[in-house]
Amino acid sequence: MLVRLTRKLAEYFNGVDLRQHTVGDEFELPYRAADALIDAGWAEIIERRGQSDRRASGRTTPRDRIERDK
Repeated sequence: MLVRLTRKLAEYFNGVDLRQHTVGDEFELPYRAADALIDAGWAEIIERRGQSDRRASGRTTPRDRIERDK
C-alpha cells in the first residue's frame, strides 16, 4: 500500500523501520504495517489513478472503517 508519512515520533513503529523516512515521504508498505501507521495517525493512504478505497478482495481499509463509524 502506498502511504504518505504525516507524523514521525520515533524511528520504529510497530516493527516498521522509519529511519530513512521523513514527514511527507511517500513509500510502499505491506498492508498490515500501513494499516497500523494509518490507524495511529502517522500516515495516510496515497491513492493511485484508478484505485478505489476497497480492494478487489473486499478488504476494508482504514478509511472505510472511519466512514463506517461516523
